[in-house]
Amino acid sequence: MERGQRVGRKLLSTGNGRCNLTNLHAANGGYHGDRAFAAQVIARFPPEDVRKFFQNIGLRTYAEEDGRVYPLCNQAAAVLDVLRLRCRDLNVEEICEFECSSIRKKGGDFLLKSGTGDAIRSKKVILCAGGPAAPKIGGTDSGIKLLRLLGHGTIPCRPALTQIETDAEPIRALKGLRFQGNISLLVDGLMERCEHGEILFTETGLSGIAVMQLSGPAGDALQRKRRAEVSLRILQDEAESLSKELYMRAHIMPERELNDFLTGITVKRIGQTLCKQANAVPLTRSAESLTESECTALAHLLTDWRLPVKSVKGFESAQATAGGADPKCFDVQTMQSRIVDGLYAAGEVLNVDGDCGGYNLQWAWSSGMLAGQCAAEALP
Repeated sequence: MERGQRVGRKLLSTGNGRCNLTNLHAANGGYHGDRAFAAQVIARFPPEDVRKFFQNIGLRTYAEEDGRVYPLCNQAAAVLDVLRLRCRDLNVEEICEFECSSIRKKGGDFLLKSGTGDAIRSKKVILCAGGPAAPKIGGTDSGIKLLRLLGHGTIPCRPALTQIETDAEPIRALKGLRFQGNISLLVDGLMERCEHGEILFTETGLSGIAVMQLSGPAGDALQRKRRAEVSLRILQDEAESLSKELYMRAHIMPERELNDFLTGITVKRIGQTLCKQANAVPLTRSAESLTESECTALAHLLTDWRLPVKSVKGFESAQATAGGADPKCFDVQTMQSRIVDGLYAAGEVLNVDGDCGGYNLQWAWSSGMLAGQCAAEALP
């Protein structure tokens, strides 16, 4: 039963339309929330089994160097198509536009009702309704609410894999610029996590995969009223040696304006912004006018440019949900509820979220396969 007009809409949007359906390294970690629960479930149905499963239902896949796995045709629609074809082969019925509003157990059966009054009886229920991330393509917290009504503990939901919002003023002129570098999250001045990759400047902050990886812990820190900031490392040099290099550069090209002083080291607009941040102004000054202290300030900004985190973007921009139903309410060997016999849960509705790169779909496949097998085996 699907609340939307068609099944698999979220699946079609993954991997920029290519569907990054797993990651070869997913069995080694990359999960948040209840990490121990996730590790045990994924060990039962690891990435290599996901690839075998899809191979057996007609989908060929390939893996990139970083472990990301895609369909050979690079079309997310192919993943959804082979799943639907397999369901058709097994006479599985799709009932769309059925948003479950209540689940009640009557005798040995479940009674599921929709908001419009439709009702369905079943022996077992597998609830995998996702989370509130990406509401435009079907994200909802309705499944989490249903589990809460049935007595399951829940962890407050927050956006994961989303943009980070910083003070907009220092980066206003950089909107749309990208660079490859390191970004670190510091909480109360202490390093929390570091990522490398493409970093994109937006109108209100930062985006890109490396940034989104930090959004979950950043949001968690802000929720706990902690001070969070990101550090951009544009160059990998040591600040002290870079400072000397910049001072020498200023005297090698003395007539060059500060407007272009860092051009060739980094993107021109980033260079101009960093000069302003270092108070090396006006930008029409000649390079030979730079002082040693100004070169030191520029070197620190190029290797450790800190921006306070004001917030993280909401669920409308998030690719995943952190939080959800507490996995401790479910048996890790079967995914069955410890509170309601015959009720199973899988996927994003539970308090497990993964990194970018196929981790969240791997969790969906692993938990879904385990729930499906165990529910089927438990049928009378």
